[in-house]
Amino acid sequence: MRFIILLSLLWCFPGSAADLPYAVSAIPAGLFRHANAVKRFEDVRFEVKSIRQARFYRKVAYTILNEKGDDWADMSETYDRVLWGEPALEGTLYDARGQKIKSTKKTDFRDFSNVSEGTLAANDRVRSHNFYHKVYPYTIEYTIEQDYYATMFYPAWIPCPRTLLAVEQSRMTVILPEKETFRFKAINGAGGPVITTESGKSKYTWEISNFPALQGEYAAPFLTDIVPLVMMAPSRFYIQGYEGDMQNWKEYGLFVQSLKQDKVSLPPAMQQQVHKLVDGLPDVPAKVDALYRFMQENTRYISIQLGIGGWQPFPAAFVAEKRYGDCKALTNYMQALLKEAGIPSGYTVIKSKNKSFHPDFPSSQFDHVILCVPQPADSIWLECTSQTLPAGYLGNFTHDRFGVYVDETGGHLVRTPSYGHIENLQLRRIQAIADPEADELNIRVQTRYRAMQQDDLHALLRGQTKEQVEKYLREEIQLPQYDVVSFEYKEYPGRLPEIQEELQLKAANYFQVSGKRLFLQPNLLTRSARKFPQDTARRFPVVLDFAFTDIDSVEIIIPEGYVAEAVPKNQLLQTPYGTYQSSIELQPRKILYYRRQEQYAGRFDPALYPEMTAYFDKIFNADRARIVLVKKTD
Repeated sequence: MRFIILLSLLWCFPGSAADLPYAVSAIPAGLFRHANAVKRFEDVRFEVKSIRQARFYRKVAYTILNEKGDDWADMSETYDRVLWGEPALEGTLYDARGQKIKSTKKTDFRDFSNVSEGTLAANDRVRSHNFYHKVYPYTIEYTIEQDYYATMFYPAWIPCPRTLLAVEQSRMTVILPEKETFRFKAINGAGGPVITTESGKSKYTWEISNFPALQGEYAAPFLTDIVPLVMMAPSRFYIQGYEGDMQNWKEYGLFVQSLKQDKVSLPPAMQQQVHKLVDGLPDVPAKVDALYRFMQENTRYISIQLGIGGWQPFPAAFVAEKRYGDCKALTNYMQALLKEAGIPSGYTVIKSKNKSFHPDFPSSQFDHVILCVPQPADSIWLECTSQTLPAGYLGNFTHDRFGVYVDETGGHLVRTPSYGHIENLQLRRIQAIADPEADELNIRVQTRYRAMQQDDLHALLRGQTKEQVEKYLREEIQLPQYDVVSFEYKEYPGRLPEIQEELQLKAANYFQVSGKRLFLQPNLLTRSARKFPQDTARRFPVVLDFAFTDIDSVEIIIPEGYVAEAVPKNQLLQTPYGTYQSSIELQPRKILYYRRQEQYAGRFDPALYPEMTAYFDKIFNADRARIVLVKKTD
């Protein structure tokens, strides 16, 4: 009892643990809701000393509330000694009362290479630390200081970079000489900065406090599209011997063009090879196709990211000799091949994988390079890192997004082709013979996959053995128990590539038998797995990225003597986000099933979420509806 009283007094008296800044008891009650961790304090300062140098400072503290928040206790900083100096790191661990447990020593930090597989050379390294503390809640505090030897990249301020993290306080300050300017874009409620001037320097400060944790929502926008964010970029900048300007896309493009200046020359032998390949071909598309195939068959992708080499391509002559390069080098090489053939093209910087991009804020938002060949009707796009994609087709990696096309006149904002529900087609015809006595279904499947519907299968066929493809088929088909009797594929390259699939399957235990009754699902293979989680308080838009059309025509031959007792109703669902149709027709000894689903891509109002949930539930259930057949008795 005396121990409990003394502990209570410690929390109540001035100077007690309750007054310590990182005491868990000091966290506002509203920040615990949905949170696995709370960012207690963050002070970020980015000081631009000149066009050539800057200094980054960050002090941050997280209170880890439970095991799911442990990721926030792992602190890592990258550097390369060329563009970013070695970071100076310090860390301190606190208990739930805010009392210090221990601080780091220099030898506590790990330092290791950050070169990924497939990268031949890079300077990137990581310095990291974790206290690996497991008594919850606890608080970690880190300070990071790092020199920037280039000013092409300013840090963004994202006080809440992930869901399930609450923010008690975060502040961002940019300091630069009074004569210098920088650009910023504040979105999602980040607000404008407080601007002050002192000792010949301008200070821009943003601050946020008591920001509650966000729950993850199904099919939500990218987090950077919904949380407070300040993007920052210079007007004038410097990087490893090059100066540039990115106040608009034209100037940005001129800088990119300067990095590849005089790097588009080919050796004489390769010049002759170009003319041997294309002279006599009838038109530009045919020549592009021939040179693209040549490039694919004679080069391979290897990443090389050394200093400015992360943005500057190796010369075309280097690729011609070594037969390898990264996305920049291979794209520049392809451009050189086309130039020798008299075909102009544009080196196009782009953001791969996700489409989150701000076209109204010129800045380095890119991580990839592709090539664009302008044509009067429809440009030809080339993904030069792929050894298998056909000319003119990009796939999910870079389709339907902004890029900057670069030529001698500068940068030009462009958009890559979009593949929608019309292009992304799966057309399937199935013929099946039912044998209830043997409890078997013999199935012949003919499927045509087009555009993004064939992407995964294309990668599988080009990257795996026949045995591995068969293993995939034995695991992925939506039948309870089956054997793959035979399979065959044919590929048809083009701007909308297609794959033709022929399967012979034998399914066992497909029927459910009860006395004289036989239960079967007429939808044999294409069943939707999408079900929206129940959510009564949807906050953010629903984002559906992948548009497609699936069409199934199924014919099932049933044994003589069976008639239908119960048949699912035909379905017709039409919505702004998709349509669904299914129907069943009964003929003597035959079931004809038809299914068509069109899924549209888009960003839909959160108020539609209950309707969308009901829509996908209806599809889910309709795809699994069963016919009841009964055996006639004489």
